[in-house]
Amino acid sequence: MKSERQTKYVQTIYNEARRLTALINDFLGVQRMESGKQIYEKNVEIIPLIQKVIEHLEINTVQHDIRLKIETKDIMILGDH
Repeated sequence: MKSERQTKYVQTIYNEARRLTALINDFLGVQRMESGKQIYEKNVEIIPLIQKVIEHLEINTVQHDIRLKIETKDIMILGDH
């Protein structure tokens, strides 16, 4: 097998393993929330968190225009990034 093809396969396997790990972690987080065992110890500013999510989504798609309209500032929530 050519080196380029091996690299492509290894990269695909790595990316899928990372995706599955994130999916499993999300599932376990939901289970903790539903069971009441999730602990939130931090005040988190929500707007920068939302902006980071939007930046990530914009990288992955050029088909959609995502806009955030902020009508207030310094919104804090009790949560975990």
